[in-house]
Amino acid sequence: MKTENIDGASKTKLLIATSNRAKLADFKLYLSDDYTVLGIDDIGIKLEIPEGIDSIEDNAIAKARAYAVKTGLMCLGDDTGFFIEELNGEPGVALRRWGGELPEETTGEEFWDYLQQKTRGLKNLDCYFKQCIAIASPSGEIRVVHNVNNGVLNRVKLQQPYNGTNYPLAAAFESRDRKKTWDEMSDDEKRAFDRAFIQKLKQAIAALS
Repeated sequence: MKTENIDGASKTKLLIATSNRAKLADFKLYLSDDYTVLGIDDIGIKLEIPEGIDSIEDNAIAKARAYAVKTGLMCLGDDTGFFIEELNGEPGVALRRWGGELPEETTGEEFWDYLQQKTRGLKNLDCYFKQCIAIASPSGEIRVVHNVNNGVLNRVKLQQPYNGTNYPLAAAFESRDRKKTWDEMSDDEKRAFDRAFIQKLKQAIAALS
């Protein structure tokens, strides 16, 4: 399905299976030059899709496939694990629920408070994100892209009050090769940092178009 932009050229609609505004903003930053990027709040359809805690791949695929079949749109579903070395990999796959320790409806503020508690006193704040993006066509075909980002939690920024965003870790995580948090990076810096990942993502989407 295509929509028309201001220049009269058509763009394929691309649905991101999320209502998280911060996450949707990142996908728009990466993909809106080539696609009309929508979130589930834009289409008025919210599906109940159970998520396990064992596989970010399974979770991403389940979201992408369900929304693609329901809406007839090309759809991206993503899931992310976050792993803190000194906590033996916690919170792990079920990031927002802290591996099952927190309830499904945990707010950003509650997560931030729990992150502060769990990391207080740690000597080593090395950690990494592992992200899986599943792209599903309306016919059910799937492509999967992975992204890994190694870094550290900034000890000083961890002590700050919750900043009110839907993505609290972006206020404390610094990539190993860029001494800024995600919140501190400009749009151009984000695109440059994730250039290879964006290219892989666009190639996977094109393969299903």
